[in-house]
This record gives sequence, C-alpha cells and structure tokens, in this order.
Amino acid sequence: LLEEGNVDGAEEQKQRIEQLQRERRKVLQDNNMTHQPRFFKKSKDDSWVSNKTYWELRREPGFSRMDFPVLW
Repeated sequence: LLEEGNVDGAEEQKQRIEQLQRERRKVLQDNNMTHQPRFFKKSKDDSWVSNKTYWELRREPGFSRMDFPVLW
C-alpha cells in the first residue's frame, strides 16, 4: 500500500499487524509459554540456522495441514 502512495491504508495495516503481534505475545505470556521457531534453531554462537525441516514438512504432509498463526 505504501508503495502505491496509500499512506493511510499502510498505517492501518501496520497497526492491525502490530495488534495481532501483541495479542499473540499476550496469549503466550498468559499461558506461561515461549515462542518456539518451527524452522530454525539457535546455534552455539547464538545465530539462527535452519533445522532442515522446511522442505520435508512442505512436501509431506504439506503446509495445508499445518497449524500456523495468523501473521497478517
């Protein structure tokens, strides 16, 4: 939207996405949970690296059967 010059629309979407993030974070906190990355793991030097499951999970059973949070 911003690239199209729709500043107001872009701001609305930004606010909506940020609200979704706040809600997800609150649910995790309320349930004493932490976010667990699905496709990455932290290496010994604290960088994030692929856990090499993305392509396998995409193929079998496929992403349509997986539970993903609403990001936007």
